[in-house]
Amino acid sequence: TEIVTRRIGGHVGRLLGAEYEAWVMRTPRTVAGAVGAAPGTLRPMGLAELEAHLDAAVVAGTLRPEFAEDVARANGVFVWRPEPDRDLVYCVVEVSITVRADDVERAASRAAELAQSGIATRAVVLGDALAEDAQRALEVEDVAWRRVPPRRVVPALVD
Repeated sequence: TEIVTRRIGGHVGRLLGAEYEAWVMRTPRTVAGAVGAAPGTLRPMGLAELEAHLDAAVVAGTLRPEFAEDVARANGVFVWRPEPDRDLVYCVVEVSITVRADDVERAASRAAELAQSGIATRAVVLGDALAEDAQRALEVEDVAWRRVPPRRVVPALVD
């Protein structure tokens, strides 16, 4: 029964994580807040748009196929134009309820991989809390961070 309990706990944890990720990624405002973007200057990059960019970079030889696959596994990529006359910045986002150093390192690694295709990138992590090891990793890796509390679910009233 201990194995079954751990397995169920793992499934519940993954479900909670997936629900939290969907909640956090529903609007670009959370990413904009992390990087200090003005309203309306940042938008999510759709999957088709991201895949087209990654495929073009692989064909051009500026991005290795395994890096394209890794970037495609990011929780999201957002496009930001900091100022009208500046180049776009691609924000590579990782989401975790409790952000750990490996989440920070993964975001930084994926942003660095995407940057090899010749674009400016910024790594971002979003979460409800920082693990002890995450704060140092944020500084070392120069990754943007923003706290996003989980959605408050109000139970339905039953008569």
